[in-house]
Amino acid sequence: MSKVVKSHLLKSQEPPESALVEQVSRAPLSNALVLKYLKYCQKISVTHAQNAFSEYLKLWSMSFDTEIERSRSNQDAMELASVQRSIKQQAAELKRYFCGYFSEGFVKFNKKTLFTDIDQLAENSGSNDLSLLDNQTLEETIAISSITHRVDSHLSESLWAINQRFSVLNNGDSVTEASNPIAPIQLCDALRRSLRLLKIDVKLKIMAYKVFDKRIDEIVKPILDECNNYLLQQGILPNLKYQLISDSNSSHGQSGVLGSVKVTVSKEGDSSGESFDNSKTSEESSVNKKLLLSNDYERDLLTSIRSLQTQLSGVTDAHEKISQDSTASKGKASSDKAINGGGSVVFDAIREINLEELVLVLKKLQKIDFDMINTSSVAVSSKTLDVTKVNKKIRDEYSLSQNLECSDNTVALANRDVQTIELVGMLFEYMLSEESLQDGVKTILSYLHTPYLKIAFMDPDFFEHSEHPARLLLNALVEAGSKWVDETKKSDFGVYDKIKQVVNRVLNTYENEVKVITELLLSFRADIKLIQRKQELMEKRSKEKAQGENKLQQAKQRVNQEIKKRIQGKDLPSVVLLFLFKAWSDYLSFIILRYGSMSKSWESGLRLIDDIVLASDSKENVSSRENKQELHIKILEDVQSGLDTISFAKNKTENVVKTLTSVFGKVLDREPSEPASKTERESLEREASDKAGAKEAYFDKPSSEEAIMIENLTMIEFGTWLEFENTKRLKMAWYNAHTTQYMLVNQMGQREQMISALMLARGMIAQNIKVISGSAKPFFERALENILEKLNNQATETLPNNE
Repeated sequence: MSKVVKSHLLKSQEPPESALVEQVSRAPLSNALVLKYLKYCQKISVTHAQNAFSEYLKLWSMSFDTEIERSRSNQDAMELASVQRSIKQQAAELKRYFCGYFSEGFVKFNKKTLFTDIDQLAENSGSNDLSLLDNQTLEETIAISSITHRVDSHLSESLWAINQRFSVLNNGDSVTEASNPIAPIQLCDALRRSLRLLKIDVKLKIMAYKVFDKRIDEIVKPILDECNNYLLQQGILPNLKYQLISDSNSSHGQSGVLGSVKVTVSKEGDSSGESFDNSKTSEESSVNKKLLLSNDYERDLLTSIRSLQTQLSGVTDAHEKISQDSTASKGKASSDKAINGGGSVVFDAIREINLEELVLVLKKLQKIDFDMINTSSVAVSSKTLDVTKVNKKIRDEYSLSQNLECSDNTVALANRDVQTIELVGMLFEYMLSEESLQDGVKTILSYLHTPYLKIAFMDPDFFEHSEHPARLLLNALVEAGSKWVDETKKSDFGVYDKIKQVVNRVLNTYENEVKVITELLLSFRADIKLIQRKQELMEKRSKEKAQGENKLQQAKQRVNQEIKKRIQGKDLPSVVLLFLFKAWSDYLSFIILRYGSMSKSWESGLRLIDDIVLASDSKENVSSRENKQELHIKILEDVQSGLDTISFAKNKTENVVKTLTSVFGKVLDREPSEPASKTERESLEREASDKAGAKEAYFDKPSSEEAIMIENLTMIEFGTWLEFENTKRLKMAWYNAHTTQYMLVNQMGQREQMISALMLARGMIAQNIKVISGSAKPFFERALENILEKLNNQATETLPNNE
C-alpha cells in the first residue's frame, strides 16, 4: 500500500478476539469494536478506490484524444497533449493522493470532525473574497453538486442504510452524506483536492469531473454494498427496514383519512414490523428509531400527502370518465352507422396534455411572468392561489398554441398532473400565508410559482429529495426574506434586491438544467453569509456596548447607595450634595469598574465622603481648629487627585475646589451653612438615580395581567423578532436582568432601543407589539406539514359523506 494511504490509516492496538465478542445489540459500542469495524470498512473502500481510480485516469487521458482532434489551432492541441502527458506521468502520484484523501475521511469520522458539504467546498477553495465566489470555484462546485445529487438519488437506499449503520458507530449521533466517509461527496472532495497537483484551468477540471461522473457509480456501489453487508454480518442493525403503516383502526376503512405514517424496524419473522409508538427494551432499537425518523420524515410526509390527494380526488377524475363515455358513444355510433348503412357522426374528443406539451406551455407562462415583473409593480391580489384558475390558464394557453377552441371540454390534464399542480399551489399558498414575510417579498416570490411548477413536472426528485437545489433555494429565499427585509426595505443590506435578482434569473434563464438553480443557490448563499457575518458583528458590538453600559449603571447605582447611606440624616449644603452625586460619583464609578469594590482606592474614595460630611457640618465637634484645617487640606488634595484621575475638566475641577474651600471656610469661622431643602435633595437624588438607569423604580406597578405577561416574556428566546404597530420589526438581542430591560436591534444588528419589560408587556396586551412566529425547520418541511394537516382536515370533513 502506498505511503499516503498508510499515513491516513486508523491505528490501534488490536485487542484479543475474546475481547470483541460482546453483543453488538448493546449500545453504545465499545471503542475497540467501533475501531475494528471502521478499519475493515476503510480497507474495503480504499481497495475499491485504488482499482477504480486507475481505470478512471486511463479514461480521462483517453478523452484528451477527442479534444485534441477538435482543437482549433496547433497551439491548443499542443497544450492539451502536454496536460495529457502530465496526467500519465503523475498517474501514480494522483492515485496516492486521491486514496489518501479518501482514507483520511475515516480518521476524521472517528474523531467526529468529518463534515464535507457543498458550502464548505466553496469556502475551502482558497478564495478570500467572501462577497462573491470566483467563477472557477463556482463551476467546480456546481460540477460536484451535480455528481453528488445524481449518485445520492441513484443509490439512495444503500446510502440511507449505511448512514444508519455508521450512526451506530458514531454513538447514535446522526450521520449524513456530509459526515459519512464513503458518501459520494467524499470521493468528489478527494478528487478536487488531488487535482491541485495538476496546473490545469477550470475547463479541464470540469472535463475531469464529467469523466468521473461516468465512473463514480462503479466505485461507490461496491463500497456501499460490501460495507453494508459486513456491518450487517457483525450485527449492526441486521433488521434495518422501513415501511408505511396505515391506521387500521380508521372508522372509514380505505376511504377514510390516512393514518399517521410510521417508520418501523421489523424483526425476523414479523412482517408487520414494530411501530415506533411502542416501547422497546433494546437500546439499539431506540437509536434506530431516532435515525430513521430524522432521515425519512419528509419522505413520509410526501407519501401521506399523495395518498390523501388520491383519496380526495378519487381514482378516476371527471375528464377520464368523460373520455370513457365518449369512447363508448363512439363505439355505439359506429355500430348504428354500420346497421343503418352509413351516416355522418361527429364526436368531441378530449385532448390530454402530455408532459412535453405541458412544459412548453409553462415555458410561455414563465416568459409572461418575467415580462410582468420587469415592466410593472404588481401587488399580490390574494393570499391564496386558485388552483382551478391555474389549471384553466394552462388549458387555455395550450388550446391557443394548438389552435383549438378554448373549452373546458376540449383539453384535460392527467390526474397525476392535476395533483402536482395542486401540491405546488398549496406550497405557494403556504408561502403567501407566512406571517414572517413582508408583502413585498411575498409578491416577488409568488412569481416563482410557474418555474417551480415546471421543475416539479420535469424533475421528480424535486419533491422526493430534501437536498434538491430548487428546494434549498426556496428555503434560502424565504428565510432571507423573513430575517432581513422589513416594510421599509431601508435596513436590509439590499437583501430585497438580491431576492428579486434571483427570481428574475430563474424566470429568464431556467429551462431544464438544475445547474442554473444550483449556481443561483451558491451565489445567494454566499451573499447572505457575508451579510450575516456583518450583521452578527454589528449585533455583537451593540450587545457589548449595552453590557458595558449596564456595568456602568450598576456601578453608579452602587455608588449612589453608598453616598445616600453616608449622608443619611445629615444636613449638607446644596453644593456639597451636588459634588458628591456628580463629580465624586463619576470618580467612584470609575474606581469600582477598574479596581473593584475590594480595592484600597475604593475604600479611600468612600472614606473621603465621610470626611466631607464631617468637615462641612458646622455642628460636628472637631477637637481643634488645627485639626479641621488639616482635614480640609487633605480633602481638597484628595479631591484634586481623584478628579485628575478621571480627566475631569480642569475648569470644573477648579470650581469644585473653590466651592468646597468656601464651605470649609465658613465652618472654620463657625458660620452656619444653609442646608439643601428637601425638594433640592430629592431632585438631586432622583437625577442621580435616573443617570444610573433606575427609572423603572418610578413607573407604576404592573397589574396582575401585566405581571403575567412579564413572566411570559422571560420564556421568549433571544433572536425572536417583534413587529410594532408601525410595521417596524426589531429583534430581541439581550436582556438586562438588573434593570429588567430588553435590547432591541434592527435587521442590521444596530441597537434601536432599550425597552422595559413592563412597557413591552403593555404593548403586547394592547396588541401594538406582537411576536413574529418562527421555526428552526426549513420552509419546505413546514410547508409539507401544513399541507398534510390541511388535507387531513379536508378528508375528515369530506370523505365520511361519500360512504
